[in-house]
Parts: sequence; structure tokens; C-alpha cells
Amino acid sequence: KAGANLSAYITEQRMKNAVKILKENPNIKIAELSERCGYENVNTFTRQFKQYTGTTPSKYKTFFNGEA
Repeated sequence: KAGANLSAYITEQRMKNAVKILKENPNIKIAELSERCGYENVNTFTRQFKQYTGTTPSKYKTFFNGEA
């Protein structure tokens, strides 16, 4: 019904959650963020985050921390 497979839907929800957490807590460590979003592997999380947002979690974090 949603027009996407279950895996893509789950990834999208995880990424929306990651962006929300980063905006609320820009000082969070990427490993903790990855774990809170349900990823065991930080590299997988980072790769999917970059596909979703167009940038890495670290750069996104820096942007919202007012350092960009």
C-alpha cells in the first residue's frame, strides 16, 4: 500500500528518527545515534544516512550545532 517494500520503509523511519535525534541532541556520538536507531554497524548507518540526507551524520551534526 505504501508504495515501498518493508525494508525501505523501515530504513526511512530509522533515518527520520536519526535526523530528529540529531536536531534535538547535536552533541550525541554517532555510534550512540546509530545504536538508538537500531543499527549494529555504524558504517551501515552512516552509509544509509548519507543516502537519505545527502551528507554524513558528522557533517549534519556540525550543521545543527551551529559550527557550519
